[in-house]
Amino acid sequence: NGRVGACLKSAYLLWSKLRGYYDVMGHFDTTFNCSKGSYIYCCGTCHYRFCCEHQRSRLDQEACNNYISPVWADPLVPPTVAVTKTTPSCRAKTTQ
Repeated sequence: NGRVGACLKSAYLLWSKLRGYYDVMGHFDTTFNCSKGSYIYCCGTCHYRFCCEHQRSRLDQEACNNYISPVWADPLVPPTVAVTKTTPSCRAKTTQ
Protein backbone atom coordinates (compact mmCIF):
# COMPACT_ATOMS: atom_id res chain seq x y z
CA ASN A 1 0.00 0.00 0.00
CA GLY A 2 1.43 3.40 -1.02
CA ARG A 3 -0.09 5.13 1.98
CA VAL A 4 1.71 2.86 4.46
CA GLY A 5 4.97 3.46 2.60
CA ALA A 6 4.42 7.23 2.76
CA CYS A 7 3.73 7.03 6.50
CA LEU A 8 6.88 5.01 7.10
CA LYS A 9 8.90 7.43 5.02
CA SER A 10 7.54 10.49 6.87
CA ALA A 11 8.13 8.78 10.25
CA TYR A 12 11.72 8.11 9.20
CA LEU A 13 12.26 11.74 8.20
CA LEU A 14 10.96 13.12 11.51
CA TRP A 15 14.29 13.03 13.35
CA SER A 16 16.72 15.90 13.02
CA LYS A 17 20.40 15.87 12.32
CA LEU A 18 22.42 18.29 14.42
CA ARG A 19 25.16 19.62 12.17
CA GLY A 20 28.70 19.78 13.52
CA TYR A 21 29.46 23.28 14.81
CA TYR A 22 31.88 25.34 16.92
CA ASP A 23 30.54 26.05 20.40
CA VAL A 24 31.11 29.15 22.56
CA MET A 25 34.48 27.79 23.72
CA GLY A 26 35.71 27.29 20.15
CA HIS A 27 35.49 23.48 20.38
CA PHE A 28 34.01 21.53 17.50
CA ASP A 29 30.93 19.51 18.41
CA THR A 30 30.41 16.70 15.91
CA THR A 31 27.29 15.94 13.92
CA PHE A 32 24.74 13.65 15.56
CA ASN A 33 21.16 12.54 15.03
CA CYS A 34 18.25 13.39 17.29
CA SER A 35 16.44 10.08 17.19
CA LYS A 36 16.14 8.96 20.82
CA GLY A 37 12.53 8.42 21.86
CA SER A 38 10.55 11.64 21.47
CA TYR A 39 13.70 13.82 21.38
CA ILE A 40 13.80 14.17 17.60
CA TYR A 41 14.29 17.91 17.06
CA CYS A 42 17.47 19.96 17.06
CA CYS A 43 16.92 22.75 19.57
CA GLY A 44 18.89 25.34 21.53
CA THR A 45 21.02 28.12 20.11
CA CYS A 46 23.61 28.21 17.35
CA HIS A 47 26.38 27.79 19.96
CA TYR A 48 24.60 25.33 22.28
CA ARG A 49 22.54 22.63 20.58
CA PHE A 50 20.66 19.69 21.97
CA CYS A 51 17.82 17.33 21.08
CA CYS A 52 14.34 18.17 22.31
CA GLU A 53 10.81 16.90 21.81
CA HIS A 54 8.98 20.09 20.79
CA GLN A 55 8.93 21.07 17.12
CA ARG A 56 8.08 24.67 18.09
CA SER A 57 11.52 24.91 19.78
CA ARG A 58 13.39 23.65 16.73
CA LEU A 59 16.57 25.56 15.83
CA ASP A 60 16.91 26.87 12.28
CA GLN A 61 20.46 25.63 11.71
CA GLU A 62 20.61 27.35 8.33
CA ALA A 63 20.55 30.71 10.16
CA CYS A 64 23.69 29.78 12.13
CA ASN A 65 27.16 30.73 10.91
CA ASN A 66 29.48 28.90 13.33
CA TYR A 67 30.57 26.08 11.05
CA ILE A 68 34.13 27.39 10.59
CA SER A 69 36.60 27.69 13.46
CA PRO A 70 36.55 31.21 14.91
CA VAL A 71 39.81 33.13 14.42
CA TRP A 72 40.24 33.65 18.16
CA ALA A 73 40.18 29.86 18.68
CA ASP A 74 43.03 29.16 16.25
CA PRO A 75 46.20 28.01 17.98
CA LEU A 76 48.75 30.72 18.54
CA VAL A 77 51.87 30.61 16.45
CA PRO A 78 54.86 30.05 18.70
CA PRO A 79 57.11 33.09 18.88
CA THR A 80 60.22 32.97 16.79
CA VAL A 81 63.51 33.44 18.57
CA ALA A 82 66.31 35.18 16.74
CA VAL A 83 69.31 32.94 16.45
CA THR A 84 72.61 34.77 16.64
CA LYS A 85 75.86 33.25 15.62
CA THR A 86 78.36 33.39 18.43
CA THR A 87 82.10 33.25 18.14
CA PRO A 88 84.24 31.35 20.56
CA SER A 89 85.30 33.53 23.44
CA CYS A 90 88.82 34.83 23.41
CA ARG A 91 91.02 33.43 26.14
CA ALA A 92 93.62 35.56 27.69
CA LYS A 93 97.06 34.30 26.89
CA THR A 94 99.17 33.55 29.84
CA THR A 95 102.92 33.44 29.84
CA GLN A 96 104.96 31.18 31.96
